[in-house]
Amino acid sequence: MNPTQPAVLIAALSGRALAACAMRDGYRPLVADLFGDLDTQELAEASERVPGTLTRGFSQRALLASLDRLAKGRQVIGVVVGSGFEDRPRLLHALATRHALLGNPPEVVTALKNPFQFAETCARAGVPHPDVRREPPPGGTWLRKRA
Repeated sequence: MNPTQPAVLIAALSGRALAACAMRDGYRPLVADLFGDLDTQELAEASERVPGTLTRGFSQRALLASLDRLAKGRQVIGVVVGSGFEDRPRLLHALATRHALLGNPPEVVTALKNPFQFAETCARAGVPHPDVRREPPPGGTWLRKRA
């Protein structure tokens, strides 16, 4: 990798796809994820496996420490997050206090995770959206998701 290219931190349950995108677009990926698989290691300038689980996500302390280690001594433009942050706005906020957050701020993620607020926003903008309900109507098959 070319040391004159900008570096970007990537934090995701699995950072391989984001690392490939970053590399393709001329960035040096620095990846913190749950797996630390060989494919990710080959794509990234540096990577670390961060403790956590698929159901609970990352340990906040371990993730922040990992990103700080990856960034040390490098010119990093910010951090991109992938899967694992959808229901962790406090963790996003903690990331944003240490590194430039490239993407939606925690407040936007929180608002979009509220299906009723999301549907209301779409309706105001005239954007078609799926029906949302607190309880499923009788009959039929419905997708049920945690808010």
